[in-house]
Amino acid sequence: MTLCLCLPVWLDLQFLPDPVFEGEVLTLKCQGWMHTQLSQVTFYKDGKPLSCSKNHQVCFIETATVKNSGQYSCKGQKTYTTRWLTYTSEAIRVQVQELFLPPVLSAIPSPELGEDSPLTLRCQTKPHPQKSTWQLFFSFHKNGHILQERSLHPELSVPEVKERDSGLYWCKVALEGHRVQKQSPPLEIKVQAPVSRPLLTLQPRAAGLAVGDVVEVLCKAERGSPPILYSFYLNGEILGNYSALHGEAAPLRFLLKSEQDAGNYTCEAENIISRASSRPVKLSMNGTFCPQTRL
Repeated sequence: MTLCLCLPVWLDLQFLPDPVFEGEVLTLKCQGWMHTQLSQVTFYKDGKPLSCSKNHQVCFIETATVKNSGQYSCKGQKTYTTRWLTYTSEAIRVQVQELFLPPVLSAIPSPELGEDSPLTLRCQTKPHPQKSTWQLFFSFHKNGHILQERSLHPELSVPEVKERDSGLYWCKVALEGHRVQKQSPPLEIKVQAPVSRPLLTLQPRAAGLAVGDVVEVLCKAERGSPPILYSFYLNGEILGNYSALHGEAAPLRFLLKSEQDAGNYTCEAENIISRASSRPVKLSMNGTFCPQTRL
């Protein structure tokens, strides 16, 4: 019978600082009982080994993030005479604290609005209670360009937006004295321009239109956010409509069947925020093409 006298070696895993905030260095210490020296030390996070030196009982995680939160443990070896014994610590929970919540960008009154409307962009976040007295800096961006950099004010105001102000916006937040910065998800702003008065033209413009001729009526608004819905009228009665997406003219082709096809033709352009009507154009079956001069 062989009697083995073994010292009660066990491992204790500690982390510093406590609490640990994102951006700080997270230090893990694997200590044996009575500060017993260990070899082949391995640190684990959620059961997976970390890439730390096996010859040291300390592991450093530079610039901790929330993703470094998890269950940590360590394993080490100690020799007694000619035997190697392996010990494993109990798992501890490490929660990396956020300095501030990820920002969210909102648009007031709405991300979709008409030209000349006021717009306020608001970057919302909340600092950790232990960092509530620290200053936050806000930056606003559009399509990769900086609109406002490192301001203490979480809002950016545009008195009168134009169609060119449409695009993807986001904000970034940084905490005083820290390198950590966070970006909001992008927010699409759509500024709708009202339609201009459309121009109505008839083709062919040659004289001598008669029954059996094919006529094409074209309607186009030079300005206005798509999609634009064009409607065609003869003497106030609707003939048809056409939706244009890219600013092209809307066509309406028809065959002159009788003198009832003569009269005043108009068109109307309409988008999400406005509508406008063309001046009437008179089609005569006697071969004349007569734009009206009123309006």
